[in-house]
Amino acid sequence: MSNAHSHDGHRERLRQRYLKFGPDSLDDHELLELLLFYSKPRVNTNVTAHALINENGSFESVFAAEADRLKTTCGVGDSSAILLSLVGAIHKRLSESPAPHAKFCGTLSSVGELLLNHYSAALVEELCVMLLDKSMNLMQIFTVSSGNKQSSVASHTEIAQKALLKGAAGVIIAHNHPGGDPLPSSSDRNFTHLLEASLYAINIALIEHIIVCNGSYMPTMMSNSGPGRLSLINGLFGEDFFRKFYSN
Repeated sequence: MSNAHSHDGHRERLRQRYLKFGPDSLDDHELLELLLFYSKPRVNTNVTAHALINENGSFESVFAAEADRLKTTCGVGDSSAILLSLVGAIHKRLSESPAPHAKFCGTLSSVGELLLNHYSAALVEELCVMLLDKSMNLMQIFTVSSGNKQSSVASHTEIAQKALLKGAAGVIIAHNHPGGDPLPSSSDRNFTHLLEASLYAINIALIEHIIVCNGSYMPTMMSNSGPGRLSLINGLFGEDFFRKFYSN
């Protein structure tokens, strides 16, 4: 059997496995390999898929990279770079889209249920932001960063700017701990304080910072209701807010 025929057979087997068993049946490099079939119809894309993941650090980072960076990988031309960056841009746009139906997030349990679903397929650490109106309805949920620590100044200023632009009254942030430790780290606590101060300066409340781990969730600010946070949240959402939010 010639190499060309062998490669054609591999492509068809990969397509059929995807169609029959779904994306979970394929490894990261195989999903990337399959996607590249549509920009490289006559070339073995396996080597290119592995190179893209290795050179960008992770499967997720491939889709976050700019097209010009992707083209520095051997075997990636204009068509492949555009296809990959387009998939990343579409995913980002969808993740930042407003919820189709307003979801009430006035209790920790309702927020926790939403977050467990949001992180159900997450393989790396992601920082998620929920923007809420004065009735505690979800205005928007989006991911700020993925696969790295969330302690940078740029991240908390970006969140504050977007919350102000969208007219949010409150913000809930969450991130997952894929490693299995549900406790907040020192960098988690530092980031919480930085973001709370940035939001407080523009009269927006940081309601909670929640950690999702092993199918459960943990609030990290429940016992941190200082006078500033208490007065701001009571003024925005009513003096009975904390009792209602943390009740079962």
